[in-house]
Amino acid sequence: MNQVSKATSSSIGQFLRARRKERGITQAQLARYADVSYTLVNRIENGDMNVQAGSLNKLLNVFGYQVGPVPMERTGEVTDV
Repeated sequence: MNQVSKATSSSIGQFLRARRKERGITQAQLARYADVSYTLVNRIENGDMNVQAGSLNKLLNVFGYQVGPVPMERTGEVTDV
């Protein structure tokens, strides 16, 4: 995993952990509610893996969020704003 994806994975994991703790649920409960494995939740929260969009959506849906469109490439800066 490169540094950029490691940082992104860590941020996603921190976000999910914070939402889970706000709700007072365990990793096992989150996994069950999202229909994913406990191991997946644990590894994502610890920043140990990149998460697939489908799994991320399942996890985010538990908290009322969803993944939106992500720009795929940068086309350049606008300089006359």
